[in-house]
Amino acid sequence: MELLEKVKATKEWNLTLVVAHLDHRLRVDSADDARFVVRMADQHGLPSVTSAADVRGLARRRKLSIEEAGREARYEFLARVAREHRARRIATAHTQDDQIETVLMRILRGDPWAALGGIPIARPLDAAHVIRPLMTGTREEARRFLSVRSIEWREDPSNRDLRFDRNWIRFRVLPDLERVAPGGSGLLLSLSSVIRSADRLLNDLTYQHVANVAEASELVIRIPLGEFRRLSQDVQRRMLRWAASQITGTSAGLPVVWEKRAHRVATKGRPGDIADGTIAVRVNYDALEVTRSQSQEPSREYRLRIPGTVTAEEFGMTLSASIVEIAAPGPSSSAQPDEVYLDAGALGEELRIRSWRPGDRMMPLGMRGKKKVQDLFVDDKVPRWERHRIPVVTDARGRIVWIVGRRISEIARLSERTRHIVLLSVRKAAGGPIPPVRNTPDDAVVGSA
Repeated sequence: MELLEKVKATKEWNLTLVVAHLDHRLRVDSADDARFVVRMADQHGLPSVTSAADVRGLARRRKLSIEEAGREARYEFLARVAREHRARRIATAHTQDDQIETVLMRILRGDPWAALGGIPIARPLDAAHVIRPLMTGTREEARRFLSVRSIEWREDPSNRDLRFDRNWIRFRVLPDLERVAPGGSGLLLSLSSVIRSADRLLNDLTYQHVANVAEASELVIRIPLGEFRRLSQDVQRRMLRWAASQITGTSAGLPVVWEKRAHRVATKGRPGDIADGTIAVRVNYDALEVTRSQSQEPSREYRLRIPGTVTAEEFGMTLSASIVEIAAPGPSSSAQPDEVYLDAGALGEELRIRSWRPGDRMMPLGMRGKKKVQDLFVDDKVPRWERHRIPVVTDARGRIVWIVGRRISEIARLSERTRHIVLLSVRKAAGGPIPPVRNTPDDAVVGSA
């Protein structure tokens, strides 16, 4: 409990403290807790942020238990407060008792062995890290610390409701375990410590593979399929979790059912197979791709004047058209896949940018007849889920002149009759590589009350 006294010395620790409390609205008098938190924060000269959530409604919408829904709402709230206050740390008051209860609950639930490590001392959450400075102490030590200093506290009456798994374990199972096997709780604590150590070793091995093979661009993690499938099952699962954490910005566990489905698709799926949820895991021809859940297909059509520039937000791209002077017509394609040279006379004054539509046809460069764009995608081994994300550029009459980054149309190629040349180029409108999970010193802490 020495840490509680040290936290007061904010100058010594160079901390800016903010108190945060979320009312779960599960009791008629729950608002009293929020008022208590605000009053205590005021007494200590600390800013406070309170909010409320409809946890029961959230549980119904997301098909979660009340406990799971409360946890999700709580951490979403804390992440938001941390962002608003630019806090790098979110301190919660979990104790050693919480750890023991969690480990036993996961054993009884049949969770994967890696989950038996219990509550981590620290983990990333959005742009911050959750830390648990009281995990080396017990719940009783915390109460004694407060009592000796005549510091008032509140306890949620629902924490004694035996309908909740954690409370049943706290008040029934653990006391019985201690009577039958004195010291059993300590063994559970030791078990979690051993598993966390083994986990760290496996994670180190996973990160070595990640550094060697994984590629990140925009919001997609790509892992060579053959190399992934040669790894051990434990490393495969951790690699999927790592990729999911990079996409979501948090290492909070994803549903076990989703994780099993994602692993099955990643190890046994064929090209085109997908496990979709909060995170999507897709099997490509030569790579495994982890990204956000399938979003709505682009539906807008953008107009591009020649010369001119347009940002196609739904594609995350900016396209530019400019008139260039070349002494003698060369090939229509350039050395870069993101730019092409086309005959201005075949394009007209304005171009359109849209997504591929079933039935689209074009005359690919070097061919005399038209071919279905869908067949071109198949020839180029473009997965189904990517096809609508690739922009198609047409002239004002609707004729396809460029499938961006892939195919140029014969009708707009440069020839001896070309008088003016248009350079079409594309660049990312925003984004870039996914940043690694930060692990840097912090100067702000959000405390969860």
